[in-house]
Amino acid sequence: MSGYCFDCPFNPDHCNLKNCLSIDGHPRLVVVTNGKTPGPSIEVCRGDTIRVKVVNQLVDHGGLSIHWHGPHQVGTNWMDGVSMITQCPIPHATSFVYEFLAQPAGTHWWHAHSGFYRVDGMYGPLVVRKARENEKIAEFYDFDLSEHVMIVSDWTPYVGLQTYLAQTTASTLPPITQQTILINGRGRGREFTDDEGNVFYTPRSVFHVVSGFSYRFRIISSAIAACNIQVSIDGHLMLIIATDGSEIKPVSVNSFIMASGERYDFVVYASAVPASYLIRMTGLSTGCSYTGNALLCYGEAPCGEPTSKPLILPTPHRLFSSFPKEHYINTMPTYDVLNLLDTQALEEIYEDLETVNSTHYVTFSFVLKTVYEEGTTGNSFTVSVPKLNNVGFLFPSTPVLLQRPNDICEPHLNNTLMEECNITDCYCTHILKLKLGEVVELVIPNLSRNLVLDHPAHIHGQAVHIVGMGVFDGVPRTLEEVKQLDEEGKMLANL
Repeated sequence: MSGYCFDCPFNPDHCNLKNCLSIDGHPRLVVVTNGKTPGPSIEVCRGDTIRVKVVNQLVDHGGLSIHWHGPHQVGTNWMDGVSMITQCPIPHATSFVYEFLAQPAGTHWWHAHSGFYRVDGMYGPLVVRKARENEKIAEFYDFDLSEHVMIVSDWTPYVGLQTYLAQTTASTLPPITQQTILINGRGRGREFTDDEGNVFYTPRSVFHVVSGFSYRFRIISSAIAACNIQVSIDGHLMLIIATDGSEIKPVSVNSFIMASGERYDFVVYASAVPASYLIRMTGLSTGCSYTGNALLCYGEAPCGEPTSKPLILPTPHRLFSSFPKEHYINTMPTYDVLNLLDTQALEEIYEDLETVNSTHYVTFSFVLKTVYEEGTTGNSFTVSVPKLNNVGFLFPSTPVLLQRPNDICEPHLNNTLMEECNITDCYCTHILKLKLGEVVELVIPNLSRNLVLDHPAHIHGQAVHIVGMGVFDGVPRTLEEVKQLDEEGKMLANL
């Protein structure tokens, strides 16, 4: 919480003062955009030209780039905003202008793509709307309001670099135990007590509705720590109408689970008894068991501390997730779990996509590496190493768009390299070359063995058709076994 908050939360009005960042109450260094976190919400119409001037005034003098998560950047991939891939970082005390077409329509977002600035608060929504007559889901809601855009993040009292070092390296820093889920930059992570023993908390975000109307909410996950978040609203069902910016056949649920980077559009019908209701965010992943919440307030009733309970009906609880259903058999055995294979995109699928020109296998794994004290097999520590095709990524010394990097590798074309890197640590600028105009099928098996994390995958500048997902039968698989299953038609697909 910043000094501009003065007597917040004891004086609630001070929590809303200009330049006050109450966040979750903990004192902490924060990276802001235009003086706040989350940063400005950019809301435009499909086909508009977006022009953003980024001025780097970071006090650590670090280089900066901004990634626009969702836009396809057709013809402008140099505006994608990835340091050392599509551009040089923006140096301190200089500026850079991003300019690109707002395409496609949907719920997107923007965030820093260098250092730990995103972890420390540099992110915000990017909403591209289209005329309602061009939507296939417009009939399901009355209002699509800017104030119903949510962006969610996991937050700790420590700066991003310290959090990263404590969780992924041999650092002797203390483990991260205090964490909060923020909704639009607000949450409750610290308890304040006055001289009389009264307890106070920093304010939560509030979303207003009026009885009898239906509202389109747009929610974005900016979570960092492989944090999958279950979302629900007490006393209300939600009708999911879009995922990652694409309209889908609507699905009515009690709750849904978001992975980092995912976006959902859902409709809330304001048909409950006018009151205040909790919007609940619950972390489900390893190392992400914390919670956060916001308020849904009806205009016909005072907006205050809710007494609502989670919605029980209908039975069983209907849950939507982009993960395979089998993932929840043990943890949520009474739930009716739905996923992407239970709905379908509403946009037209072109016939030429039915003929695949090339198939590429990209293995994903988190490897726990044990390091022992020299000369012993006793004292040790473990570090996690993320790998694709058994190699860790090494950023090139010059942006790929400007010059071919020296340390590139193509492990999918080199079985010897993949086998060697399965034993030892390998780092290189890992590339996958595709031919222009090809229809490409990517098969991404998670082959993690000693550290299993549920982790999303995002391809910049592209939208993909999910044609299959599933869980192996509990037996660790090799890449060769995955290929064999695929050749035999035993990989679950919904073509």
